[in-house]
Amino acid sequence: MSAGRNDHADVLAAERAVNERYRTQLKQDLERISTAVAQTTSLSRNSIWASGTISTGKLRGEIHPVVGRVAIDPADNPVDGELYIGPQIQELDGEVTVVSWAAPVAQLFYEGRRSNDPAARGVLGRRTFTTKGTDLTDFVDDLERDAKGHTLFVVGGGRSTIEVPEAPATTGRARPRPRPKPAARPEPQAVPGSSEAEPLPATARTPVPEPQPEPVVRDQAPVSADGLENDIDEQGLRARDVVLEIVNRPRTGELTSVLATLQPDQYELVTWPADQPLIVNGHPGTGKTVVAMHRAGFLTHPDRPGGPLGRVVVVGPTDEYRDHVRSVSGSVGGADVPVRGLPSFLATLARVNIGGVEPGSNDRVGVEWALWSDVHKAARLLGVAGDGDVKSYRALVKALVTDNLIHREAVADPERSEWLRRIGSFERAAKHARYQPFLATAALAVFEYGNERVDHLIVDEAQDVPPLVWRILLSLLRKGASVSLFGDMNQRRSDWTSSSWEQLAIDLELTDDDGVAPIRTLEIGYRTTRAILRFANQLLAREDREVHALRDGIEPDVRRVGAGALVSEVLAAADGLSRRHSDGLAAVISCEPRRISD
Repeated sequence: MSAGRNDHADVLAAERAVNERYRTQLKQDLERISTAVAQTTSLSRNSIWASGTISTGKLRGEIHPVVGRVAIDPADNPVDGELYIGPQIQELDGEVTVVSWAAPVAQLFYEGRRSNDPAARGVLGRRTFTTKGTDLTDFVDDLERDAKGHTLFVVGGGRSTIEVPEAPATTGRARPRPRPKPAARPEPQAVPGSSEAEPLPATARTPVPEPQPEPVVRDQAPVSADGLENDIDEQGLRARDVVLEIVNRPRTGELTSVLATLQPDQYELVTWPADQPLIVNGHPGTGKTVVAMHRAGFLTHPDRPGGPLGRVVVVGPTDEYRDHVRSVSGSVGGADVPVRGLPSFLATLARVNIGGVEPGSNDRVGVEWALWSDVHKAARLLGVAGDGDVKSYRALVKALVTDNLIHREAVADPERSEWLRRIGSFERAAKHARYQPFLATAALAVFEYGNERVDHLIVDEAQDVPPLVWRILLSLLRKGASVSLFGDMNQRRSDWTSSSWEQLAIDLELTDDDGVAPIRTLEIGYRTTRAILRFANQLLAREDREVHALRDGIEPDVRRVGAGALVSEVLAAADGLSRRHSDGLAAVISCEPRRISD
């Protein structure tokens, strides 16, 4: 059941016009209440969470396009007119209602008839848009088996006509014919925090669908010999063609939103209750970071049930991580949440210039839980706990790293005592990454950060966070705040971190009354191919060698060569790859990079 390409182009052109109208109208409304659009907690320039960008309270960047729509039985339709999904709510004259992806009704789009929304029984189909920038470039429809395609998607709602403005010019694309101008729309709802508070759009009217060209229904990919595609489809993979198109795009240096293609399992984790802890485990390429950043957008979105949280913070492994993900939350309608790389954040707490810190690995004693207690006991004995004075901070560090009465009373364990005394001075501690957790702990014993406490903490690559750093992070949570942790225990890079999510949940007191840890697993690999996972999984225990990936990929090429021919073979292989993939990037990873680079 499919329409001809001309019909498909006409429908796409009309959808593009609706998108442009939505974006234009929403931008006007947001600019009118620009003081409320920031939605983010203001941060002073000396804030421990400030990381290069200070919120100005102004609308930043372009409005995200609509991501999809839901065909629904008129008797079950919860909104006026046709139901679309976008970054923020907007009603287009009663004929089209764009609901926020963060609103509960959006589960009709992400979960269809499987959702627990009362209108789920009426879902007939879901249309997912592919986008480029702010424009729509294509769409794919997932229809329920009992749906009739030609009555489902009507651009503009019921029989009442609306004005469809000309879509942005794109070579080779059809344009919709203009329609009569609609009646004036009601004033927009104010974003929480503005001086205006206006009602949500009415939902009483029921649209009457008109016939239109049948939507395109893409065939599912054939089932492979191992039946994996069938397994994935049974797990509810939707908009398969759109997902494949996105994962096959060339990678860029910045993570972008994937609102349109969030899968049901991802959507469940993104919208997990804010007051409940969450641990997400996933193999490479399963979308952990995507879920983490969309969760940040959800928790700070004004249309989230209960409203946006006051301060949500994301902590990742490096400053490069921060630059990679920082724009996602704001682009989906949430706040521009602070994103901090762990090394620079610890240096900020320690009042050290990260540029002068020599990198290096933690050692076991320097990240033990007990070091927190030693430092805070010394602060009390010295009489500097919470006094907020820089001289007191330096004095505390000096007392801990030299042999004196305060040190001997505060540090009972001989091994920790020796480790601290080997440091010798604040200046030496400030130069080495391995000492930053210790310095940050000392700073927290002296300086108060009560006004910067966090309502929800999101930690990516959580498997690599050592005990003392967890103690530091948890000390900055408000009472009743919660955490969302993301990572892969099979990618641990240190022996000084928890060996399992279950143990970490116990250590951080995240288990429920029955001792059960809130662990959820992302199983489908979108970025990493099946061939790569099969190859890499040889390093894992047999019971961990599951392979759930969307793409087959190219089998790794393993060549065994003598030491004398290694460099020439590597250079020849790199040259061949760079010629074969001239529009991409070829890289060499080596334990001895100088031999190759020279």
